[in-house]
Amino acid sequence: MNDNANIIVTVQTEGKDDIVSRTDSTGFFTVNNVLASVNHTVTFSKSGWNSSDLTVENLTKLEERTIAESGSVILQDTTSPVIESVVLNEGANFTDNPQFSVLITSIEEGSGISQMAVQLYRTTDDGKEVLYPTEKSFEPFKANFTYDISSLPKSIYGGNDEYKIIITLKDLSGNESQEKSDSITLSDQVKTLKGVLTGEDLHLTKVNSPYRVENNILVEEGNVLTIDPGVEIRFAGNYYLRINGEINARGTEKEHIVFTKTDDAELIENNDRYWDGNAWVYDTTQYYWNGLQVTDKSSSLNVDSNQNYISGNIFEYCDVKGAIYPFNKAESGSAFVSNMNIDDGSNFYSGGKSVIKSSIIKTHVNIENYAYLDSSTVEGLSVGSYSTVKNNIVSGIVNLSSEVAMISGNTFQENTSFNISSSTQILTNEIIALKTPIKVGSFSGKFSFNKFTDCGGIILDASSSRYSNQQVVDFTGNYWGTAYTEELNLIGANNNASFISDYYDGNFDLIKIDYSGWVTGVDTQATVNSISIPKAGISKNGLKVKALVKGSNFDALNVKNLEFTCSNSLIVENTKESIKILSPKVVQVEFTIPSVAGEYEITVSSGSTSAKQNFIVKDYSEFEVGDILYNDGTRLSKDETYSGSASPIAVVIGFNDYGAALGVGVKHSYSLQWALNDTTGHNITFYNIICTSDIYGAGAADTAVFSGDTDGSDNWQMICIADEQGAADAATNYPAFNYANTYSQQDLNCTEEYAEGWYLPSIAELRQIYRNKDAVNSALSNCNGMQISDDYYWSSSQYNNVDYTAWRLDFSDGYLTTNYKSYLYCVCCVRAF
Repeated sequence: MNDNANIIVTVQTEGKDDIVSRTDSTGFFTVNNVLASVNHTVTFSKSGWNSSDLTVENLTKLEERTIAESGSVILQDTTSPVIESVVLNEGANFTDNPQFSVLITSIEEGSGISQMAVQLYRTTDDGKEVLYPTEKSFEPFKANFTYDISSLPKSIYGGNDEYKIIITLKDLSGNESQEKSDSITLSDQVKTLKGVLTGEDLHLTKVNSPYRVENNILVEEGNVLTIDPGVEIRFAGNYYLRINGEINARGTEKEHIVFTKTDDAELIENNDRYWDGNAWVYDTTQYYWNGLQVTDKSSSLNVDSNQNYISGNIFEYCDVKGAIYPFNKAESGSAFVSNMNIDDGSNFYSGGKSVIKSSIIKTHVNIENYAYLDSSTVEGLSVGSYSTVKNNIVSGIVNLSSEVAMISGNTFQENTSFNISSSTQILTNEIIALKTPIKVGSFSGKFSFNKFTDCGGIILDASSSRYSNQQVVDFTGNYWGTAYTEELNLIGANNNASFISDYYDGNFDLIKIDYSGWVTGVDTQATVNSISIPKAGISKNGLKVKALVKGSNFDALNVKNLEFTCSNSLIVENTKESIKILSPKVVQVEFTIPSVAGEYEITVSSGSTSAKQNFIVKDYSEFEVGDILYNDGTRLSKDETYSGSASPIAVVIGFNDYGAALGVGVKHSYSLQWALNDTTGHNITFYNIICTSDIYGAGAADTAVFSGDTDGSDNWQMICIADEQGAADAATNYPAFNYANTYSQQDLNCTEEYAEGWYLPSIAELRQIYRNKDAVNSALSNCNGMQISDDYYWSSSQYNNVDYTAWRLDFSDGYLTTNYKSYLYCVCCVRAF
């Protein structure tokens, strides 16, 4: 090209200042006051172009000389344009118009941008990638223009979809830029939803998003609503989405599913109120639609022993905005909720066996009836019966007033109201900067191993709980902060502590707070004595097994000193985060099952103490129900004939929660009690071994779905923790468990490595024997073992509703129910192999 203007001309003379001039539009320039009789270097340059030099020699005084004759100096533009950004529709993510604006911001210091190439990219519904045109076609450059995709060939334009516009620029010298793009999702026709969802309305896709809801919408029983990542559902008024069937709303980390309002939605008048422990507080937040409702008619939630999703209703990576009742209102259906963000709302209610994980809920959360809240941030919390709350951050109002609930590993911070009552277990939490005392009502639970930080004044207020109803409540083993610990060290137990309002203040109508066993400092060192780890199978790789570490000084302050090492670091990668304190002598931890079979040595250490145990992981793919196991390691099918001299010790009945083969012993006992009448074991609830069933009665064992503690291998250890004195004389106080603990004494063929590890099965494991009774009995017959009879058998599982009952199973008809722990039933023993 010819562009002669504004070329910088620099004359350089040795020992002199440079003389600079600039060309006009014809390329002409003039340089004055150049010294004669010396040589000069003349440089021609321009931003974005290369430069060129000439040498001028032997000028005489007053000489006028023309240099750089036409064509003798040529500068080349070798710099490509740079595209800073491409913006579609001013940065919008969605549009309902196939014509959208394109704004290109670029930098060019050379010959100037002259052309552009525009290409469109999309992925069709069948996964085919489309680029149009396939080769770049350059046209005159425009920094701002309108692009109409509806005018493209039908094979390219796909209606509602995500489109990427790719821009390439070229300057007058032919230099080409790098590609730059932006994407936008077209929804040229708004899809309306209302009433009962059927047909294609049961699958909401990103292509057809956003959706407009113009009335209440319902998923009927038997139907499944699937919502794809990136979908946005907008409610145009006080409407709800109700699930009587099933919902599968699974977004991704990058593409959330959004439930929100339309632009034309009107405000809902809100008269909701809540009790803050002192008075009713009215909610003044503004709302526009009703919320999400999962009813008890909907599909049941099925999770594994680690509360990971298997099947049922699920909301994953979903955002809920502007709803008065973001989730469930007063419905009691169950759902798995993970990585949900709720910006506001009057209340988040989970009345069924729901699991809520890793979510941010900026409203008060109510959970009850076996709900599970884990690793979330919530603004207010009320916990109902049989629920588990762990590893959360909780601000606002707190009401822990439920039966058989477990509250552990949480951080409660700057709570404006904090109320506890009933039989809640509140363990290993941190309470930071309380704004008001914890009000202790009729509390029969346990508040232990917790840590108080930056809490002053009265911490515990028992003024609403009467001595006549209950005399002492358990607040043992807590750390109360530096100042209050010094006070307790001076006054001792059973005294008038300044931060506790109770019986010892002189009001003898109030209960006594037992604060004994307080932690004296943050530097106490835990000690480790032993570790027990269940066997696992590689079929469950990635799942976590629950192991028990025994020692002393385990409390909320010093378990952080525990260290876990293993030759396979992935096994213990997240173990420290899983620590759950069961007592000052026992903690529960989790190890990840690897994909390769082997014996992995795991070391647990704290200070100068440590313990080692092999984590045994096997490939059980060849094991089948009915296989007979011998004490020399031989395994035969029930129909094979054994010619060796070893003795049979078990028959395979199925697999444990972690994929290891379970075998039932070839002998069992009749007429044993679970626990002796009027003993501690008979009269208390063992919270850590509660297992629940969705149904019970005749034939229930055929289809029952169990939740809670389904692994019975550590149930005896849990009993020992809760009733250390009674468990010391198991033969008297726990006859059924004692039979399992001493099973190798009943069957003398269980020698060496098979002498240990026998236990009373959980109700879920006992059900496996019932389902496979025919195959198991056939194998027992072939190896001269005792038949599983058509009688009631005890499980090791505690019933959740009544302290003195445990689960039993009738092997004659699958009758699944509970009974008094003092009743006499059959006992069989199982073991992982």
